[in-house]
Amino acid sequence: MRRQCVDNYSGPTTLGIDVSKYQGNIKWDKLRLAVKFVISRTGDGRSTDSKFQTNWKETGKLGLIRGTYHYFRADRDGKTQAEKVIDQIESAGGLKETDLPPALDLEGGAIKNLPGGVFTGQAAELPIDLLVEECLEFLEVIENHYDVTPIVYTGQAFHWWLSQGRSDLAEKFAKYPLWLPSYSSCALMPVNRAGKGFPWKQWSIWQYSSKGKVAGIKGDVDVNKFRGTEDQLKEFVKSLRHQKTQLNNEKIRQLLREGEKLTAELHDVFEKLRIELFV
Repeated sequence: MRRQCVDNYSGPTTLGIDVSKYQGNIKWDKLRLAVKFVISRTGDGRSTDSKFQTNWKETGKLGLIRGTYHYFRADRDGKTQAEKVIDQIESAGGLKETDLPPALDLEGGAIKNLPGGVFTGQAAELPIDLLVEECLEFLEVIENHYDVTPIVYTGQAFHWWLSQGRSDLAEKFAKYPLWLPSYSSCALMPVNRAGKGFPWKQWSIWQYSSKGKVAGIKGDVDVNKFRGTEDQLKEFVKSLRHQKTQLNNEKIRQLLREGEKLTAELHDVFEKLRIELFV
C-alpha cells in the first residue's frame, strides 16, 4: 500500500478541532475565538466518553458548529452502537439543523476481535465482509433516525480498504463524506497500484495534526480543516440533511378543502347505490 496526494486542494479552509475526555476541562470562553467547529467524541463500542455531555452542550452555547464522532468496534453490533450514539445525543439536547451529522470513526483498532463480540472465530482480525456489514448497519441507523447523511472518518490506519483487495465493498461507503486523517503537508490518501480501493476522490474534512495547540485546551488536540469557508461549511451541513416536503398553511388548507369535497362526492355515490339496492 502507498499514499499520494490525489487531492491537491489549495482553496480556503476553516479551522476546527475534535475533542474527547483526553482534553480534560476545556476553557470554553477562550476556545470560542480560536476555532469555527468542534467535533466531540461520544465513545466507542464498549464505553461512553465521560466528557461528551459537557463538550456537546458547551459547544452549542458558544454558537460554534458542532459534530460528534463514534470510535467504531466492528465486532460489536452496528445497530446497537448507533442506538447508543443516538441516546447520548438526545440526552444532551438532540441534534440541531445547524449541527454536522454524526461521524463514524474507522481506525485500525476497530478491526480487532474482542471478547464477547459478534465474531466467534479466533483470528486476530475480523473478516472484511463482517466489518462492512456492521459499519453500514451503523450508518444506516444514524441516517434513518436523523434524516442526514453521516460522515466517515478513515484513512491509512483502516488498512483493509486495500489490503484485502475488495474495492467493491469499499465503494459502498463512497456516498458518505470523508473526514481524512493525514499528518503531512498534503492530504495523503491510500491507493493501490491501480489507484483503486479507497472509495473517495476528495476529502471534506482533513485532520492534519494530532499535536495542535489551541487556546482554552491544555496540551495537544487534533486539528482539522474544512474544505471551504465558514459559510461553505454551513452550506455543507445543510446539504447533508435530507430534504423534506414543506407544507405551508395555505397548502394545508387547500388539501383539506379537496379532501372535504372528495368526501362529499363519495357520500353522494354511496347514497345513490343504497337507494338503487333497496328500492
